[in-house]
Amino acid sequence: MKRIFVLLLLLNIFLISACAPQVTYTEEFPYLPAYGNMVLEADEEDGEEEEENEENEQKEGEFSKRTYVVENAQVENLLTEYEQILHEDGWTTAYDGKPNMIEVQKDDHHVTIIAYQQNEVTKLDITGK
Repeated sequence: MKRIFVLLLLLNIFLISACAPQVTYTEEFPYLPAYGNMVLEADEEDGEEEEENEENEQKEGEFSKRTYVVENAQVENLLTEYEQILHEDGWTTAYDGKPNMIEVQKDDHHVTIIAYQQNEVTKLDITGK
């Protein structure tokens, strides 16, 4: 009977850990959780120049800005849902300007997130340090 109880307990622990949401982080801001299906907006004109700027910004500790496209998202709900993901990762909201803007912080990181619609595409401008 004890063996069955122990097996059921281990099975429950395994199922809970397997079903727990996995947080993925953005490549450009490795400390910032990603929102579902956000993809970095490609800017073909600034390709090499953007990479050089990114390296300089990271070295100097300056703010960097990236624009992401978010498929199948409505601006009205986007920041509320993203803020929930950030809070689960330990971020706190410093300024709440929803539905279009939030500022969040965690440790030494301060990030401003602006959501907007452009040409029927939902975008996020993220500026962070």
